[in-house]
Amino acid sequence: MQLFITNINPKICAKHLDDLRLNKIIVESAQLLSTAYPELIDKPYKPTHVNHPLVKWLLKSRMHYFWTVDYLKALCDERKTRFPNCKLHKTEERFKSIQSGDWVLEEHDFHNCTPYKNLPTFEAYRKTLITKWKGDKKSPTWGGLTKVILKRSLKSNSSQQKKLGRLSKTHYLICSAF
Repeated sequence: MQLFITNINPKICAKHLDDLRLNKIIVESAQLLSTAYPELIDKPYKPTHVNHPLVKWLLKSRMHYFWTVDYLKALCDERKTRFPNCKLHKTEERFKSIQSGDWVLEEHDFHNCTPYKNLPTFEAYRKTLITKWKGDKKSPTWGGLTKVILKRSLKSNSSQQKKLGRLSKTHYLICSAF
């Protein structure tokens, strides 16, 4: 379970995710909300990971719940922006009537569920995403790619190398700026 909280603004967090994780985090945020507050959701998922640090974080404050609801909505909106011809995500159908509220949070209010406990929370989540991208078999993709943030070596016999033709054995992963 993970949320990848890279910014205080849920919309910016959603933009930071690559396509694969965007879909995964839609489901995982809905699972977390369902586990923490099933009574507030029309069609909640079955409870899962009830002792997970993020479930405990959600239960600490209603503002955490409201932020996560806004994040779920931002994730669904981002998915619609990137994939305008795709049908509605099943999670969005189930959670369309979920209500948010006002929240005022700062970076220290968020739980750091990364291996980088010594870093500020948002920076730790950004570093975690970059680390995960390095291990992906397929390079992450985004809509509106804008900034080089990570260099990745290619194997000389890879299909990507063949597609790149005469370009060097190193290419740059391009994504939205953090």
